[in-house]
Amino acid sequence: MGYRGYVTANGQLKAIVLLGAWLSAPPNAALRGQPAPSRSGTRGALTVGIVKDGSRFHEGGCELLLPTDTYRSERYVFLSDFDGRAVMNINGHDTKLTLVRSKEPEGEPTKGDRSSYWYSAGAVEVRVDYVVSDVCPPDDESCEVVYYTATIHVASRASKQVVAVYGLCGT
Repeated sequence: MGYRGYVTANGQLKAIVLLGAWLSAPPNAALRGQPAPSRSGTRGALTVGIVKDGSRFHEGGCELLLPTDTYRSERYVFLSDFDGRAVMNINGHDTKLTLVRSKEPEGEPTKGDRSSYWYSAGAVEVRVDYVVSDVCPPDDESCEVVYYTATIHVASRASKQVVAVYGLCGT
């Protein structure tokens, strides 16, 4: 999942949390909050599910959910930390991902900022495209998250899956 950190004026390191977005997702995925069908048919189709064990990812990072889920549900489809590790449930199994590269704007996040993060796990490649949907109020020093909408693109050989999500990143 996408994430980034920045240093505030008082020298404190803050993390940015990313939320799901409707970008590039087929309309049926965004409206129903479900993964879009694989573009390659049923042979080798990818299925994105809910992460079974995300216990390693609750100290800080990004948490992304389907639009039909709430934060309280803790039904995450993507979790990441600030060390470049992430996890997704792909084809019924939690799959550990490693950050390959990222593209993000400079400075503190503002509403509408876009960023992308690329991950891999063997033949599986994942790209998460984030758009900042909300930030903390400037006078709230206890707020250490950023809210996002995002689109997750999962590819493995000839199969592809696109999932619209939302969430947050931070500590």
